Amino acid sequence: MNKNRLGNVILTTFIPSLLLVYFLNVQAASSGIFSLFPIEHYDQNISNWILPTNPDYRKPLLTPKQQAIRKAEIYFHYFGKQSPWNAGYIREIFSQQAPFNLRSLEEKVMLSYSNDNKSADKIMYGANFRPYTKQSFEPIKNNIHLEQFNEQHYDSSRRAIAVVNIQARALPTDEPYFYSNQIAGEGYPFDNAQAGVIWAGAPLYVLGETVDHLWDFVLTPSFIGWVKQTDIAYVNSHFIAQWTWTAQQQMATMTRTAIPIKDIENGISRFAGYIGMILPAIKSSKGIEILIPVKNAKQQAHIYHAKLNTKDMAVIPLLPTPEHFVQIIQQLLGRPYGWGGMYFYSDCSSELKNIYGAFGIWLPMHSSHQVDPEQVLGKAEDLSALNVTMRSQYLMKQGHPWMTIIHVGGHVILYLGNYPNPNDPSHGIVPLSYQDMWGLGKGDIPYRSVIGQAVLFPLLPTYPEDPALVSQLNHQVFQLFYLDNLPEPADAANMLNSRKVNLRFLLSP
Repeated sequence: MNKNRLGNVILTTFIPSLLLVYFLNVQAASSGIFSLFPIEHYDQNISNWILPTNPDYRKPLLTPKQQAIRKAEIYFHYFGKQSPWNAGYIREIFSQQAPFNLRSLEEKVMLSYSNDNKSADKIMYGANFRPYTKQSFEPIKNNIHLEQFNEQHYDSSRRAIAVVNIQARALPTDEPYFYSNQIAGEGYPFDNAQAGVIWAGAPLYVLGETVDHLWDFVLTPSFIGWVKQTDIAYVNSHFIAQWTWTAQQQMATMTRTAIPIKDIENGISRFAGYIGMILPAIKSSKGIEILIPVKNAKQQAHIYHAKLNTKDMAVIPLLPTPEHFVQIIQQLLGRPYGWGGMYFYSDCSSELKNIYGAFGIWLPMHSSHQVDPEQVLGKAEDLSALNVTMRSQYLMKQGHPWMTIIHVGGHVILYLGNYPNPNDPSHGIVPLSYQDMWGLGKGDIPYRSVIGQAVLFPLLPTYPEDPALVSQLNHQVFQLFYLDNLPEPADAANMLNSRKVNLRFLLSP
């Protein structure tokens, strides 16, 4: 790229985005909507909390049998019965009846983004703080062409793969859809049209396309969303057989983030590798060679190869020990919060999905789904009826460090164990968490004390920096989910194979 072109890209792409964020922040701060939480009061050096001298530091948190069950669940969604490449799965999706078929549910999604007959708290706004009008939404609605979902049939030529990292959308548009920033926890960065991230190499099936042929509606192993046609390539049976056979032997994931992936054949950097990415792999004494998809001029994917150092990538499943969790989390601590994977950062649920993926543990995309035994293997407990003190005590006594997800209603947290209260080390032990969080609120008041990054955070009843902040221990919903509480292998296999298609779990609300 020449300097003049690079300058134009910066002027037209990055500077407007930065000005928008700056303007949003200045406007919000001046109206008292948020302040910055002093996270520096809480030690963010994980090695000061999780000590290598702990006798359990290198002890596996799952047995080999449990890890095999977990790996089978990942394979089930990527290459098995509920893979986007499985003809039976696609036919089952197309056989769903109204009101739970693709047409009905996509129509419902679209209605949720229209401002017609909406109450003030449901109005959607653009980047200019103005509500979307019917005239501005109609072109998007017409471009989707809902009639294409009326009768669908499986077509093997619509199998595809992500050739770059993709920010998938709930609508075929780059325009953001915000609720009013005068509502607690809304406005920037919560773009409701952001569906999630699809990492390069993810299997896809194209369910539909826009009238202008610029966007495809794709099924991924975790969700359904709109992507730009330029970001995917189609795959044939030969490609799938080679890709899947290699994945059956070995899969790998990144252990560091934003690492350039360069193909061996041409020496061209194809995409960045992120923690959570899953690719077929061949391991040797010199490193790990991975399969990567590259699109040709006919929109077809071909298999190329990339070689990475073992410090950047590991074979799945990485042994789930506190030591290895620390190594992964060290790479992510302090990275900015990214709603729905915005800017290829993470929100609460995508952060846990990416981390656990390195250990061969599959999680759904959305926070509430990650603690749902109907969607992921494990055991759930609901502590919502307990008070704050009882919740904290139960968690510290019954929680399984590193293997317990805490769900507090729209937000998920990784429980790390029990440690001295940083505000009073000599008196009391508190649960420690790792989470990618936006901030703490004050109930329904339109205010957030913003953290806005991945952090180590003690779960306290109140925080001395501002006692009015609502602790995560005090949310209306408080649930635990144990990832190490698994059925026997035969029972686990039966549970996976008996899972039915539910498009409501795959489509953005």
